[in-house]
Amino acid sequence: MNLNDIGKTEKPVDPRSDTSFLREALARLTGAPKILVVEDSQDDLDLTLRLLEKFQCSARGVTDSHQALGILQTEKFDLIFCDAIMPRLSGMAVLNHVKHLLPETKFIMVTGHTNSPMVAEVIRNGGITVWEKPLSQFHLEGILKVKI
Repeated sequence: MNLNDIGKTEKPVDPRSDTSFLREALARLTGAPKILVVEDSQDDLDLTLRLLEKFQCSARGVTDSHQALGILQTEKFDLIFCDAIMPRLSGMAVLNHVKHLLPETKFIMVTGHTNSPMVAEVIRNGGITVWEKPLSQFHLEGILKVKI
């Protein structure tokens, strides 16, 4: 504290407002891989999160790519699953941000449109893995063994 701070009151922090530190601590303590799932389809997101729970992963899901980028400003993840085609900001745009912000983070693009020109561009320019949706337990088991 310096002399300019005397008499100033700090706004108390509500511990319920940001639980990222709890998720990170739990992942460290349990050794569970920390995974972010970015998927605009709530059904596909829920399915992927349920499957990841079966593998004891510390998973967080969002339906908005902009929200995902905000989360990535404060949290680190071992792996990101991201839908290729989303409203507002594509999976390729998310990948470019992740490569810039967190180059060590592993990234897997998922899509229901494997014939899309965007998927070919992702593979060509991103050098990443692309999986077809919906992901199955078998797919996730293989991905986690290779990527984590």
